[in-house]
Amino acid sequence: MNKYDLIPTSAALIVALVWFISNLISAKSGDVAKIYLNNEIVESCPLDTDSEGCVMDGDSELLHYKVSNGYIYVTSANCKDKLCVHQKPVSNDGESIVCLPQKIVIVIFSSKASEFDGFTN
Repeated sequence: MNKYDLIPTSAALIVALVWFISNLISAKSGDVAKIYLNNEIVESCPLDTDSEGCVMDGDSELLHYKVSNGYIYVTSANCKDKLCVHQKPVSNDGESIVCLPQKIVIVIFSSKASEFDGFTN
C-alpha cells in the first residue's frame, strides 16, 4: 500500500463513520411491530406493553416472540436454522426480524410523522 492508496481509503472510512454516527443519532423509536406471514399481516403488537405471542399456521406454532421494554424479539422458532432467534431485539422504526423458512417478517413502524425522509434524515 503506497501513500496514494491511503487518501481514498481514509476518505471512505471517514464517510462510513459519519454515516454510522448519523444513523445512531437519528434513529427513531417505533410504536408498533407488525407481524407478517406470507406477506399478510397476522398481528400488530404495541411496543409499549410487555407481552408474548406466537404465530400459528393452522394448528402448528411457527414462531414465538416476546415484547419487553419497548423491544420485540423471537424466543423460539419451528425452523431448522433458528437465525431469527439469534437476531438482536428491535425497536427502531424500519428495523425488522426475518424468518425465511417460515416466511415470517416482523417490522417496526412509528406513528410519529417525520419531517425528514430516508435520504435527508
